[in-house]
Amino acid sequence: MANISQIAIALKALQEVQQETAGLVDETPQAGADPLDAFLSIPETGLVLGLANDGQPILLDWSNPAPGPILVTGDRGSGKTAFLQGLLQVASLTHSPKRIQFMVVTDFPAEWSKRRFSHQLAQVYPAYEIATADVIFQLASWVGVGGDDRAVFLLWDGLDAILHLLPDAQEALRFLLLRGPAAGLWPVVTASARQVVGQPGWLELFRTRIYGRIADPLLETELTPLPGANLNTLTSGGQFCMRANSRWLRFWLMR
Repeated sequence: MANISQIAIALKALQEVQQETAGLVDETPQAGADPLDAFLSIPETGLVLGLANDGQPILLDWSNPAPGPILVTGDRGSGKTAFLQGLLQVASLTHSPKRIQFMVVTDFPAEWSKRRFSHQLAQVYPAYEIATADVIFQLASWVGVGGDDRAVFLLWDGLDAILHLLPDAQEALRFLLLRGPAAGLWPVVTASARQVVGQPGWLELFRTRIYGRIADPLLETELTPLPGANLNTLTSGGQFCMRANSRWLRFWLMR
């Protein structure tokens, strides 16, 4: 798993900026820059997702809504929650809370409160509380008026919690998935691989899909009909794969 020092070294070593996919970009530091300076000079609207096998950081450009909402799926233990927590940890080093904020919905709030996340983390909402639906409605209103100059990431850890929402709250969440990124609201939702194949209506809403280890080849085929992902060879807990620029791109989380 990549650490902060490895990311800084990788950024210094980059020779050119490459477009990985619409809204996913790499950044080249200035020649002679200190590695840490390079890491901290990530573009103003770039959020680090991970570090690719070739040493290049994978960034989401939140000024470009093209990638749409993000689904993170895989087997149990593949690192889905760690993926969400990694977004927070790296963002705390690269961006001001005036520019980016996070909201977390989870069935296991203790997994978040025991960790030292930055002040950029606005709030952790237990998915099982009725009041959490109010948060969805508030975000839908915010998106409806076009948002503001912030990027807000809604980290929803567990598709099953969405399925337990009342119908009006589910519709509000669908609105966030469809319209959120254009207004600066980025939903990032985790789901077990077996669960998501049984929910095609939700699956089709996610333009960007990030896969952790999936051991069952048949299940992989249901989720990724394009060959070559080989998700059963990913390292559980830290390695992920996504389709970018007509090829499969593997990358590691940062701790």
